[in-house]
Amino acid sequence: MKKRAVLLAVLLFSVACGCWYTYRFKDIMYMNSDYRQDSEPELKENKDIKVNINTADEEELSLIPGIGGAISENITKYRQEHGTFGEKEALMNVEGIGEEKYKSIEKYIEVD
Repeated sequence: MKKRAVLLAVLLFSVACGCWYTYRFKDIMYMNSDYRQDSEPELKENKDIKVNINTADEEELSLIPGIGGAISENITKYRQEHGTFGEKEALMNVEGIGEEKYKSIEKYIEVD
């Protein structure tokens, strides 16, 4: 019985320390992480820059607010299969980009 009480005390202490550590150092833990909401890429801060959706690679496409790795990969795959975009609105043909998503990113993209 005494062993169980000691094990339970050690377990509870470990959980408490883990919770305290996570709470206390959460800013440091997520400093270089995508989980931080205030760590925005350059394009998200400078709204005058536009990304050419016909020439941008996946990394450049993911700078567009609302476009992550999966959608930028879908855009490059679409270009490989169908060629370049004739107009910006054709981006809605890409999987993961509907009318709402398009409206939110339209000001950040261009087609040459």
